[in-house]
Amino acid sequence: MICISINEIRYDDCLRAVRKCERLIKEDPSLLAEIHFDLCQMTDEQVRKLFLEAKVPLVAVCTKKSLDQTRAALESGAKFIDVDAVSSDSFYDRLAPVLRRRNIKKIFSYHDYFDTPGTKELVRIYKRAVQKGADMVKIATTALSIEDAERVLSLYRMQRDGELGENVPIISFAMGSKGSYTRLEALNLGAPMMYCSLKEERKFNAGQFSFSKMMGLYSGYEVRGEVKIPASKSVAQRAILSAALSSGDSEFTNFSRCRDVDAALGVAKQVGARVDIDGEHLSIHGRGFHFMKKKASGDVKPMGPGVLTPDTQSVFVGESGLLSRLCLPIAAQIGEGVTITGEGSLLGREMYGCKETLWDFGAKCLLTAEDTLPAIVSGPLKGGKVSMSGKKGSQLISGLLMALPLSKKNSELTVTHATSIPYIKLTLQILKKFGIVVEMSEEDGNMVFSIPGKQKYTPVEMELEGDWSSASNFVVAATLYGDLLLKGLDMNSFQADRAIVDIIRNCGGDVVEENNGIRVRRAHLVPFEYDATHSPDLFPVLALLAALCDGESSITGIDRLRNKECNRTEAICRNFGKMGVEIELDGDTMIITGMSLAHRKVERKLFKGGSFSSFNDHRIAMALLLASLCAEDKFVIDEVECINKSFPSFISLLSSVTVRKNR
Repeated sequence: MICISINEIRYDDCLRAVRKCERLIKEDPSLLAEIHFDLCQMTDEQVRKLFLEAKVPLVAVCTKKSLDQTRAALESGAKFIDVDAVSSDSFYDRLAPVLRRRNIKKIFSYHDYFDTPGTKELVRIYKRAVQKGADMVKIATTALSIEDAERVLSLYRMQRDGELGENVPIISFAMGSKGSYTRLEALNLGAPMMYCSLKEERKFNAGQFSFSKMMGLYSGYEVRGEVKIPASKSVAQRAILSAALSSGDSEFTNFSRCRDVDAALGVAKQVGARVDIDGEHLSIHGRGFHFMKKKASGDVKPMGPGVLTPDTQSVFVGESGLLSRLCLPIAAQIGEGVTITGEGSLLGREMYGCKETLWDFGAKCLLTAEDTLPAIVSGPLKGGKVSMSGKKGSQLISGLLMALPLSKKNSELTVTHATSIPYIKLTLQILKKFGIVVEMSEEDGNMVFSIPGKQKYTPVEMELEGDWSSASNFVVAATLYGDLLLKGLDMNSFQADRAIVDIIRNCGGDVVEENNGIRVRRAHLVPFEYDATHSPDLFPVLALLAALCDGESSITGIDRLRNKECNRTEAICRNFGKMGVEIELDGDTMIITGMSLAHRKVERKLFKGGSFSSFNDHRIAMALLLASLCAEDKFVIDEVECINKSFPSFISLLSSVTVRKNR
């Protein structure tokens, strides 16, 4: 609710102000107004007349000196009474009979026109007001700095998290130019009302907005509703290949398609599996690893020194970096001279360590001079003990963990400097479902995998869990812009990007588990520090999150971004810099100086519009679409169709839950 502060002195002027408020109800049906008895010079009879005839709900703001006027207002239709929180108990007692009889809501107010007390004192003020019987507690202090303003806003988070011990609604904001944005943010955070003046020149105190300005500031985009998150492509790709390696029928529910998943299905078909799709149900009839070897041996000739022969068996992996690195070791197990090829940006992405590691296991791998696809591999992998670095990522490691159980000999794989560790654990989880045994241990800070040979994949029935990488966009969207229920997610998932929940909670976000999903609500965020080395796909949306936190946030792990669909470091810096966001690079860390959405609106520092490049990167494109909801002008983003790589329904889902908010 918007409450207009009427600070007129004479009865006639107060009456005219009330009439103007009545006309504004058409713009905001929840509007009310407050009359300050310490300012106005009305008789008790004038007070009764004003409150009886008003067609807008009125708040009686009283002091001990205005007891008779207050009683007249309460008896004549006042909806609320606003009493100073430090007034004596005897003053409340003298008003108690009429308060009970009229069922009038009590607002207990604390004002500090010079400073902002510490958090402990603010909490004490709140609790004292609650003990006195407040239906609402108003705390208005003067912010001499942003830190003061943030301290006042922190009361909303403390109440949400149960730290205030009570659930009496709070109206907490800061006066002064430094705290003006808190008035808007307070409404976003659930304050039951906020105070405005009728006109700009009639402000009651510093930092207060006029009604028309508040209406303009409060408008904008918000997201509300529920979203079913598609199946994880990380899980689906691993499961599809495992099903193809099995002999028999594997059944998957909660299946959803994207270009990378379709590429994995294509690989399954290329190695002889049968694929059937019926809505959200996927069936894969695998012919088994021995069938693949037999099929390959009948089609190809032995691999020559760097020569690609026309009849080499080919495996096409689309534009999926994960799929290419999973398939390289598996293809080596299949036979001689198997070609791995792809398309688009994948053909320019370096296959770090693939050639050397496969050779260490007794297989051959030929890449281009730039260590990119296409590749020709020839095996089998002979097993044994091999050590490799995981600094450049976990995808090849996952491929080895899937392929080495098919070797004739046992294997031991030692990984130094492991990154994206959650994805390695995800691979192990899926392998276990398909009957594959891999033991993992830690030695001297390294990950050691003991892998028995001569194992067989067995078919499974499983539900494909929701994709946390896709969900991260909607988690951030709800945190910044509204309230969403996200369905289909596993809170115990090994997916690395499930970390988005902890990140949001650590910077003050509101994420609650419900029976059928997770509920994410808008919150006022504090700056954060996060090491994204193990979850680099979160970087673009975390950059947006940081840009809408008040203060300086740092995200580590930019070394992992240069070999994605594009150089994501460059893409983030260019696009966000063009929006007007201050970004610094310091070694492996990106430092972003942000400002909350409410603060940007008040300071007129919304993101600048214009033309932006997705760099044909699906995660950059999604982050830009979310950023456009906080833009002062139109966003034009090129090549948004690249989103189909991982989340084809993203644009339609975002559109379905996005509304233009006008008070």
